[in-house]
Amino acid sequence: MENSQETKSVSTTTGSGFSRLGGANSTRVLIAVNMIPAVGVLFFGWDAFNVVFLFWLENLVIGLFAVLKMVAAGSGQISMANLIKQIPVGQLRSRISNRVDASQLKSTKISPPATINFFLVPFFCVHYGGFM
Repeated sequence: MENSQETKSVSTTTGSGFSRLGGANSTRVLIAVNMIPAVGVLFFGWDAFNVVFLFWLENLVIGLFAVLKMVAAGSGQISMANLIKQIPVGQLRSRISNRVDASQLKSTKISPPATINFFLVPFFCVHYGGFM
């Protein structure tokens, strides 16, 4: 009995899964798009090559959108405090934070050079191309 009450309280506080994922419409679209290979195999006689080629094209489109995002991404400034939060090792992060004043970390801002896309886009293309 207690478990059902706990589950009920958790489900009411977190909301439905549909709202967190973008709504029921996006879920329906996702299901419909993923039904295309099944319909192709069942009703149009697609073989394994056609299905794999379709998924390969899907990966190609995803890679192209990733390249477009990299090219369009602005080279905004980031504070040193936010940059240090990105360091995954807690011990190293605490050593850096202990040696430098917190107000200094927040006020110091760095901006990556705009030419970083010149190196990142080809790097991504080579490695994603290897995956493809």
